[in-house]
Amino acid sequence: MLSTDSRAWPVLCGFIALAPFLPLLVPDGRVIPSNEYCDYGAYQLPVREFLREEWLAGRAGLWIPWLGCGMPLHAGQQASLAYPLLSPLVLAFGANYGLKLSLFVHLGLAFAGQYRLARTLDVSRPAASFAALVVTWSGFSVAHLMEGHVPVVLGYALLPWFFLALLKLTRDPGPRAAARIACVVALLTLAGHPQVPYYAVLFGSLWAAASLAAGAAAAHRLRFVAWSAVAAAVGVLLAAIQLLPVLELLRDGATYAERGTIAYAGTFAAEPLDLLRFVVPNFRGNPLVGLPEFQPPDFHHEKVAYLGLSVPLLMLYGLTRARARRWEYGSAVLCLFAIVIALGNSTPVFGVLGRVVPGLLLFRCPARTYSVLSIFAALLAARGLDGLIERRPRAGRNRLAGVALAVWVVFNAAAWLLIADAARFGSTDDGAFYDRHVRSEWIAAAVLLVASSCGLLAVRRFAAQRRPWVFVVLLAVVVADLSWGSVRNFRLAHEPPVQIPDGLLAIDPPIRFVHTRERRRPTLLDVRYSKMVPMAIRDRRAMIGTNDGGVLPASVERLHRAVMRRSDAALALAACQYRCAGPEHTWQPVPGALPRIRFLPESQRRFAETPIEEVQLEDDLSEPIPIHVRQDDSSGLVVELAAPAAGLLVVADTYYPGWQCLVDGTTREIVPVHGVFRGVELDRGRQRVEFRYRPASFRWGVWGTALGLLCLGALAASGRRP
Repeated sequence: MLSTDSRAWPVLCGFIALAPFLPLLVPDGRVIPSNEYCDYGAYQLPVREFLREEWLAGRAGLWIPWLGCGMPLHAGQQASLAYPLLSPLVLAFGANYGLKLSLFVHLGLAFAGQYRLARTLDVSRPAASFAALVVTWSGFSVAHLMEGHVPVVLGYALLPWFFLALLKLTRDPGPRAAARIACVVALLTLAGHPQVPYYAVLFGSLWAAASLAAGAAAAHRLRFVAWSAVAAAVGVLLAAIQLLPVLELLRDGATYAERGTIAYAGTFAAEPLDLLRFVVPNFRGNPLVGLPEFQPPDFHHEKVAYLGLSVPLLMLYGLTRARARRWEYGSAVLCLFAIVIALGNSTPVFGVLGRVVPGLLLFRCPARTYSVLSIFAALLAARGLDGLIERRPRAGRNRLAGVALAVWVVFNAAAWLLIADAARFGSTDDGAFYDRHVRSEWIAAAVLLVASSCGLLAVRRFAAQRRPWVFVVLLAVVVADLSWGSVRNFRLAHEPPVQIPDGLLAIDPPIRFVHTRERRRPTLLDVRYSKMVPMAIRDRRAMIGTNDGGVLPASVERLHRAVMRRSDAALALAACQYRCAGPEHTWQPVPGALPRIRFLPESQRRFAETPIEEVQLEDDLSEPIPIHVRQDDSSGLVVELAAPAAGLLVVADTYYPGWQCLVDGTTREIVPVHGVFRGVELDRGRQRVEFRYRPASFRWGVWGTALGLLCLGALAASGRRP
């Protein structure tokens, strides 16, 4: 029978935590179901399929020619091309199964990391297992999993390991501790999306500063600072293969990026009323379980971080105990800080933080701070559970009064914000929505709150007598709670692919198209976030749009804006032959589409220099000469032609650093055409023109990562005890 300190607790809770996600291990072709915001089938899966095919063909897959007239895939935020816990699985097992297998492994890593972090903070085995289960089943992880935000889930799973490595560095600075945190920082960076690593560094810096001031690091400040600098340098080197291409992309696309403003950073932020999602996660609907949204689009997945109703009760209980530690109060402050950021520009504090905290305004969806909040809230709840087990007395009068005052202030501030926002949830229509859709959610929350309270009271009454069945009862309540509020979001399904019509697939050379919605003139969002990425990649038909929420190359951004303002002219210049409109996928030809590869005589040089926003198609006098394509793939383009005179060869593909051109073996400069496409000057006569993508950023990044691995090995070796 289980004892209250049995090593079987993490095994039992780990099995329970991973059991709902076992379908990820079945190679049956099922995928995360598509919805309006899901990126799994609309971006993650087709991009991994493209990469795998490229690797099997002996190519690096650094450039993807089928999106945005060509984009640097290795520099994007979503591909995770060099991430060692994903790409090898995709290569070995296929894109879909490799993705699902990696997600399952990372859910296991989240559980194991949180358990070890809690144990390092002297939390008991049952309480540490409880914290690990909460983190694995948190509303944040499951909601983003079901939206196909693969890099976000991968980064979230590494967060406990980051804080564990940081904790050990504060306690015992040295080469092994530096190597450990450098490795985790590099993995966080290579996982793809930079927002989770940014929040890890932000909250980790606050934790480290507090430790330097009055914590474990205060005993060896200079050593801690020195080894932290070493760890940061090695971590940057390890991630150089991803960082240098990303920096190149940021430098190129920064002109058109809207990042850095409060308005941008507050996009999809949580609202004050959304704080109720910590208690009733689906009170405004949840499309993942078939509940309509109260005010679509609601972006439920960006605002929910349900941790169960036991967690806040245990947090408050633990903070009022006499043996509460300083790190517990610090963790509570970090949780409040995460909520303030998550509320975005709903509060004036966000603007102040944006001016003070470097990089905070570079990211939208600020409620992704719930990733860090989930880690610290689970730790505090675990300490509260230990307080129940040990029947710790209350804190002294002064400390308890301070905690009570803080809780009272926070409660009143939250109540004021909710009342100020109540007009949006108090009309007759709101009541009808409640009656039809979410009454059951509130009833379930009330039942679970009573059950959680009874379970916690049972722990306090009987756990001191070392009766393990009490923990089993509490575990059952927590499992029921999180199953209803979070895990029921998870499911897999078979989905038939949408096809491009066979007639369009037969056209040679292959067509280029743009996807719009019902409107004839596309909006910027239409072009930027297209759901036809899977078809474009699968059928090797280039598209103007993308489905990438990160920074895009300046040429792609400029083209998208030109398409939005002067759609027919811009699409024709981009060699876009068809417009696919509406959910019915109606294919319409684009009038006057020019060839993708065309020749302009020298007399038309001024036309090539005209910005795409100002081009008049009737000014185009390109000569229709025979151009023979010898190679056209992700690594480059090779054509042969006989130029009737000196002029400019125009390729309507993205102008971006890293492309090189050889004309009959001689290097030629690539010039921008209309500010967005690639061009090269040719002499009269027959010539062979080769465009090759050879980015120096990736080459130097490989060398940087190799140097980082050598440094990591040196740190690990020097840190071995004799």
